[in-house]
Amino acid sequence: MTCVFLSEYFTATQKIGGQFYSLMESRIRDVISELCAVGLRHKGAAESEIGVVSTLASWCVCGVAFDWYRHRLFSAERMVEMALPFVIRVCKTA
Repeated sequence: MTCVFLSEYFTATQKIGGQFYSLMESRIRDVISELCAVGLRHKGAAESEIGVVSTLASWCVCGVAFDWYRHRLFSAERMVEMALPFVIRVCKTA
């Protein structure tokens, strides 16, 4: 889903580029991190671990999505199949 969003988003805003992309990447990572944190709290994870684990998970998701967007070596579905087990392992550490 993140890959599709980024693909459509960057295509639509290609003319803007530069600092705007950096700002968007940062904001997308923050939103994913916040969503992970909510899930970890719901799961009953220790509050002291939630920030680190949600940040790790968001960097993993965004890193894979941005790499996919730049290189497109695999389909978005294949990229998710490869990355999801790792993200799940990261989230289970909390």
